[in-house]
Amino acid sequence: MPLHASLTLFGEDEFAREIIGVGARAVQARPAFDAVGWELVRIQREQFDTEGARSGHPWEPLAESTIAAKGNDVILVDHGILRDSFIPGDPYNVFEVDDDSLVFGSLVPWGVYHHSRAPREHLPRRPVMDLTEMDRQHIVRILWGYIRTGRVPF
Repeated sequence: MPLHASLTLFGEDEFAREIIGVGARAVQARPAFDAVGWELVRIQREQFDTEGARSGHPWEPLAESTIAAKGNDVILVDHGILRDSFIPGDPYNVFEVDDDSLVFGSLVPWGVYHHSRAPREHLPRRPVMDLTEMDRQHIVRILWGYIRTGRVPF
């Protein structure tokens, strides 16, 4: 039975992989899913800290009018609500792990407007999670390593 690993954020499919040749540990993989969740927390924080540059897709700078209104040029951070909503324990955070799944994300309603790939006229796309191929491979290595050995490899 294959293990399916996928990530959907604000309705956008970000990642999907199928790991074949797995056995019993694939249905009792809570430690691996927990490790993947914390990896996603790290990736998302870096995405904000580098204003998108970590993934090779830097966010478009703010308009001068936005900078004047905010009083600073920090992108996607007014009060830190969206950024912090990906940290477990935050009231807007979703981080649910069980034996065969991880649900990770944010309940902040305006996050979708920044992240969505939908056509836009005014607001530039600034993805709050932008996985690189290396990120995807690392997630698969965590899951596959656990399935093979019973231990989280990193």
